[in-house]
Amino acid sequence: MAVVEQIATVLRNRLNAALGRKQKLVELIESQDIVRLMGKLDSQREKVAIAMKQYNPKTHEIMSRPEKVDKQKDGKKSARLPIPYQKVINRQATAFLFGGPVQFSDISDVDYIRDDSGELQAVSRAKDAFAYFKSILDSTRFDSNMRDCKTRAGSETISAKLYHIYLGEDNELHVLVKVLAKSLGDDLYYKFDDYGRLIMFGRYFTIDDEEGNDEIHFDLYMSEYIYRCTQRAIGWEVESEINIIKMIPVMMYQEDTTEWDDVQWLIERRESIQSDDADVNDYFSSPKVVANGLMEGAIKPNDPAQIIQTENGGDVKYLTYDTAPENRKRECDTLESFIYGMTYSVNPSSDVIKEMKIPSGVSWEYMFMFPLLKAKDKQDYYGAMIDREINLVKAITGVLHPEVISNGQLEQLKVGYQFSTPMPNNIQSTLDAIQKSKDMGAMSQETAVYQNPLIKDPKTEIERLRNEEAERKTNNIFDPTI
Repeated sequence: MAVVEQIATVLRNRLNAALGRKQKLVELIESQDIVRLMGKLDSQREKVAIAMKQYNPKTHEIMSRPEKVDKQKDGKKSARLPIPYQKVINRQATAFLFGGPVQFSDISDVDYIRDDSGELQAVSRAKDAFAYFKSILDSTRFDSNMRDCKTRAGSETISAKLYHIYLGEDNELHVLVKVLAKSLGDDLYYKFDDYGRLIMFGRYFTIDDEEGNDEIHFDLYMSEYIYRCTQRAIGWEVESEINIIKMIPVMMYQEDTTEWDDVQWLIERRESIQSDDADVNDYFSSPKVVANGLMEGAIKPNDPAQIIQTENGGDVKYLTYDTAPENRKRECDTLESFIYGMTYSVNPSSDVIKEMKIPSGVSWEYMFMFPLLKAKDKQDYYGAMIDREINLVKAITGVLHPEVISNGQLEQLKVGYQFSTPMPNNIQSTLDAIQKSKDMGAMSQETAVYQNPLIKDPKTEIERLRNEEAERKTNNIFDPTI
């Protein structure tokens, strides 16, 4: 007992310390010292700024290439050719992770009820709660917002999804979702406790006031309260409201680096070579004459039918540039291979992609194995975030539909989910493989049900199969014809 008391004391002291640090931040809000508060919250503003510069082709490093004006060619400037590798790599990462919709299922306990025909039917104990839960995901466009958040997190290192409950014109509560990111005009601030739990989230943004002037806002979200802060001519105006969800209504997505971080230098080198080659091509695109010996008259550049006469064996040739050095071409090919290979991406312009025929589902997975492996790795993090979002949406379900709290359905609601692959699926081939494995004794009935792509709720299906089997056995015992 003494050991338990010691552990409880240590945990209580840690909790009090954490609450004390949080209370100090709350005191800054209540004293309207918002600037000091933002200084104590965490942010990724510098990292985000660098990432956004690299992501936008117009702000690539190659765009600051020194000018080399050719006065002999109508003042033509040197080429600056940014290549949007970053967008291709990042959008592929999103497509392979969330290209298919996330499949949610009701895995709550079930009751067995006979229908009008006398057959047993498995009915979820949280049927209505799950229906409301799914309607919230559908109305807030979960899949499209998830792709948006992943794309912005991969290109800016941080993004967020804000759930907002409001009173509609029908005098009913409704919910909407807004994606937050620097590219959308939001500076994001946050604070985690010692165990990585989000305890504060702040959004700094600007909107137009009634007169069309910029108005600066800072919204701070906590599990207990939401603070709406507006910058005035002198200081800040702070309004507080009770957080009826009782959870921070924000899903925040962080990535340590951008999707292309490891190959940024290779991308800059590739853009430099491409721009240099463009300058060389421009230089040789207008014919230049090399004369040897004596020549009658002067060359007229704008006269395509001009006849040039020479004396005493003179010769006139055009200066041409036949091909780029072979080692330069090899370097470009190597850079492209590293850029896509080191980011586990696919080169969409490669000859293999352009010339391939329609492959089977297995061939697709083999061809895109590395992007799929990267997506599988990302599922660990985004799966944990979906777990938290399930709890958040359940809490919102209780606010919008309080009857599922009073009848106990929300408490019993258990939600499962599964990532989908964007690859084409040969269902018949999959079913044949499952049946063959079962016939060989290499796969159980239960595993076959979970692997079957046609079954959306494997747990309920397994329960149905068990009840059907039990009912058959019961009927066989009392059947006089057997």
